[in-house]
Amino acid sequence: MDWGTATIVEKKGVNVWGVVWKIDLAAVSNLDRQEDVYLPKEVTIEMTDGTSLLCRTYQIDLLTLMAPMPAYKQVCIEGAREHGLPDYYIQKLMAIQDNGDTKTLTPTMVKMAEAKKD
Repeated sequence: MDWGTATIVEKKGVNVWGVVWKIDLAAVSNLDRQEDVYLPKEVTIEMTDGTSLLCRTYQIDLLTLMAPMPAYKQVCIEGAREHGLPDYYIQKLMAIQDNGDTKTLTPTMVKMAEAKKD
C-alpha cells in the first residue's frame, strides 16, 4: 500500500469527530473484509448529546501511517460536510498534508467510481 488511510490516533485533549452507522450484526464480517487494512477496535464514544455509546471502529497500525492521496482526502472532507461535522473539524481535515499523487486509484476509489456509474 502506497497511500495513507484515515485512522484514529489517541491524543490527550484532541477530539475525533465521525458518524455512527447502525448495521446488522450479520453485516459486520462483510465490513471487516472491506476494511481489511484496518484492525477492528471497540471504543466508547461520546455523542453530541453527552451520552456514551460502544462502537466498532477501524484503525490502522501506527507504523504504517502515510500521507493520503488528494482524492482520498477529498472523500473524507466531503463525507464530513455531508454529515454536518463542525466547520473547525473540516478545516483540520483540509489542513492535512496529502501525498500529491493524483494518478493512483485505491481499490475503494475504484469501487466508488463503479458505484456512481450504476
